Amino acid sequence: MLQTVAEQGDATVGELAHAAGVATPTVTRVLGSLERDGIVERRRDQADRRVVRIRLTPAGRGLMDEKRAWIAERQREVYAGLSEADRRAATRLMRRFAALLEEL
Repeated sequence: MLQTVAEQGDATVGELAHAAGVATPTVTRVLGSLERDGIVERRRDQADRRVVRIRLTPAGRGLMDEKRAWIAERQREVYAGLSEADRRAATRLMRRFAALLEEL
């Protein structure tokens, strides 16, 4: 959910649910927890006060930066254990998976 909020920026609950491929009540429940932890905040849309937008707080952005750094380090460790041919094959396969996911 954090990744989706980070990617969407200021987004509505419905937009986040659609992007994450989950039901709106699921997003609402997760966001409540994230908001209590100070990771996301809800703000009324200035153009339409009925709309609530979700965004990461500075603490949430810091958490995302930490997670991205952790993932990058794990990827480096995994790739270091592969031969050059295996790295090329893994990269090709991941790109193919990403392309298939974009088609959904």
